[in-house]
Amino acid sequence: MGNERITETFAGFIRNLRIAANKTMGQVARELGITVVYYSEVEAGKKPAFPNGKVDYGTLAKALGTAEKSLKQMADLDREKRQILKMFGCDSETADLAVAFGRRLTNNELTEKQIEKIRKILNEEQ
Repeated sequence: MGNERITETFAGFIRNLRIAANKTMGQVARELGITVVYYSEVEAGKKPAFPNGKVDYGTLAKALGTAEKSLKQMADLDREKRQILKMFGCDSETADLAVAFGRRLTNNELTEKQIEKIRKILNEEQ
C-alpha cells in the first residue's frame, strides 16, 4: 500500500476475499468466534472494521486466505476515514483524500517541493 490510491473499503475487501475463499459469512464468523449478524454488518459497511482485540486478525487472515498485515492496514484506513467523516462531515471521496494525504505526510513520502505546492494551494484566498 504505497502511493496508489486506495478506493476499496475494508467491508468490500473482506467480502471479496470471503467470496474468493468460497466461504459463507457464517463460516467466517464461526472461525472468528463472533455472531453472523455482527460479521455481516461489518462486511456490509454498516459497522466499522473490527476493533483491535475484538477479533484475532491472524485468524481472519487465515480464514480469508490473505496476509494479516493487509487486513490491519485496511482496517486502520477504514477507522481513519470514518473518523474524518464524523469530524468534518465531508463526503467519502474527500475523506479518502485526507487519509491518503495524512499517510503520505506521516510516512515522509512527500518532497519539500510537493509540500510547498500544497501550502500555496491551502493559503490561497477563496
